Amino acid sequence: MNVPIPDPLRLQTNYNQFYSALGAGALMLGIALAAVLRMGGDASQVAWTVILFGGIWGVIILVLGVNNRYAVERERRDARALFEGDAWATWRWSMEAWGRELEARRADLEKRARFSRFTPIIGGIAAVVIGGTPIGMALLIPDVPAKVREFMIVLGILFGVLAIVLSASGVVRERQRWQARIERAAQVAAPWVRFGEFGIYHETDGHTTLRHATEVSLARDGDALVFQIRHPGPRGTSYTLPLAVPIPAGHRDDAQALVARYRDERRLRG
Repeated sequence: MNVPIPDPLRLQTNYNQFYSALGAGALMLGIALAAVLRMGGDASQVAWTVILFGGIWGVIILVLGVNNRYAVERERRDARALFEGDAWATWRWSMEAWGRELEARRADLEKRARFSRFTPIIGGIAAVVIGGTPIGMALLIPDVPAKVREFMIVLGILFGVLAIVLSASGVVRERQRWQARIERAAQVAAPWVRFGEFGIYHETDGHTTLRHATEVSLARDGDALVFQIRHPGPRGTSYTLPLAVPIPAGHRDDAQALVARYRDERRLRG
């Protein structure tokens, strides 16, 4: 089945990690400068603060930026390879099967919307924990200089507000992303999905990398191809989440062949 290269290629990897590090660096530098100025620091102390914090975060941002760009470009090459002779299989849904898939996605979006009602509670708890820590230290620790106490209280309020804003905006962005995904999917009557060694490209969903896949199998009822994908966690840890690709009618044998090939050539567990 010949499929042209989508323009533009929709990739899973993006530069959000780099932008987050850039924002965190600017925030930490701003807090450090505010502390120095609040404590009556002179021009030399301000300069050393900029050099120290700027140097440390500059290295962190540079490393993350280079790594992020490498990851994006590698996924771009993997995605293009699926349309340049390296695809292992291409499936297409029937209109009826895709209609059922869209209904399932809309139901999932409604579940996410119901869960988002707890966002204010989660944001409030985060604000109390994150923002309350420096405020509590400022109020409970004896003999804290007045300027230090005032700065810690302001810092706690800033962190509390950030916790609320980030938790709320994160939920809103996620809901918008899923809504846009469903709207885009509804515009195609019978989409295709293409499999390759290092990724999957769906006509409406874009590319999903399989670089960090660890397992592959058929679902118990045999209606989906399931990959286990490893994601990085804090402090060098990792966690695994499933990725289920529904199997269109008539492609059950193809799915079994793909499982065997991923286990043989990618050494994925079953």
